[in-house]
Amino acid sequence: IEEAKKDDRQMAFLLNPTKIEQVKAVATAGQVMPQKSTYFYPKLLSGLVINPIGNGEVVEM
Repeated sequence: IEEAKKDDRQMAFLLNPTKIEQVKAVATAGQVMPQKSTYFYPKLLSGLVINPIGNGEVVEM
C-alpha cells in the first residue's frame, strides 16, 4: 500500500493467494489459469535451498 501512495496511482488490488487445491483442480480439468494467478514464493530453486528435503523424506502435496 505504501508503494501505491508514492506516485499518481489511485488504486491497488489485494487478492487472496491461489490455493494448491485450486491449481490442481484446474490442471486436472485440462484448463489454464489467468496470467500471474499462480505466482508462488519461494521460487523452486530458492525453495530448495530455503526448505531442503532430507534423504528419504516424503513431501506430500
